[in-house]
Amino acid sequence: MKRLLCIVTNMNTGGAETFLMKIYRQLDRTKYQMDFCICNQNHNFYEDEIRQLGGVIYHLPQKTKHPFKYLQQFWKLLRLHPYTYVLRLGSTIFEIPDLYLAWISGAKVRVFRSCNASANYPSYMLFLHKLLRRVLMAVVNIKIAPSDLAAQFTFGMLKNVCILPNGLNADFFKFSAENRKKIRQELNVQDKFVVGHVGRFNFQKNHKFLLQIFAEIKKLRPDAVLWLVGKGELENQIKDQVIQLHLQDNVQFLGIRTDIPTLLSGMDLLIFPSLFEGMPNTVIEAQTNGLPCLIADTITRQAKQTNLVHFVKLASTAKCWAEKAVEMANMSEIARRNLFASQMKIAGYEIKDVTKKFIQLVFENTKE
Repeated sequence: MKRLLCIVTNMNTGGAETFLMKIYRQLDRTKYQMDFCICNQNHNFYEDEIRQLGGVIYHLPQKTKHPFKYLQQFWKLLRLHPYTYVLRLGSTIFEIPDLYLAWISGAKVRVFRSCNASANYPSYMLFLHKLLRRVLMAVVNIKIAPSDLAAQFTFGMLKNVCILPNGLNADFFKFSAENRKKIRQELNVQDKFVVGHVGRFNFQKNHKFLLQIFAEIKKLRPDAVLWLVGKGELENQIKDQVIQLHLQDNVQFLGIRTDIPTLLSGMDLLIFPSLFEGMPNTVIEAQTNGLPCLIADTITRQAKQTNLVHFVKLASTAKCWAEKAVEMANMSEIARRNLFASQMKIAGYEIKDVTKKFIQLVFENTKE
């Protein structure tokens, strides 16, 4: 059996981590297995499922707080459990030392999978990333990214980078009129205009601006409701902003959910004003569901796989965003008469096809 060690900051519901889990579930685990080195000591969302699938989990100290202790324990791990196949999730050169240690411990296949098209780092760190990435990327012999923008940011080039889509089970994300009715009754929004967002409450996702947009939408559509799906370190700040904007009766915090297709079916519009993205899973899932999407121009154009996606300049005012949102309000019913799941399959987003490509890239690579 071929085992791949995946080095990650956490295994919660972020896009890159969910991408790995989608691949993992599809593998023939009599031939291939995935183990996870997690850079924190907490219990992570996907841990129980990983163990059920036969994976091994190693918890190490948090790298950002204890870098030397982390590297020491990671080196010990590699000496005790040598891996031929190693993958690192990340966006900058600051994750490369992990793959260097894997290299000198004997790993022949060293994969770096880019997660983002930018990073919330000080300018001097971003300068170092750009200055040193070409040298340090020599440690990597397989480069993967979810979009051209992510590849350019992480690797500084598109050459020799595999653009591997964030795959999904297209049939699972199909629109369901039955689920739409059910979830809208459950959340008491039967006759409302439901705007949605799925994503972690952090700087990147730009929830503060999202709330400003929604406040303007309310002026134009008094029946509007906002569903916020996810958790994160800025959640309390966003809840405070909801109170400041007097939107307590109109914003619903739904937490981490396992019924995302149902929630997407219940929405009328997805708004995604992220500051940067590698390739947003949610936008791909929403299109598969037939849900119109209003997204920032900072997001890769490759996110637009259907005519459901409309870009707005992030620098535009909240009022401009709101006017476009209301203009798109009538798209939902029309859009869902079409079979967008089939369109996403044709575009290469079906998870079975993505997994085949992943296996060829990683486990069947001639570098072994």
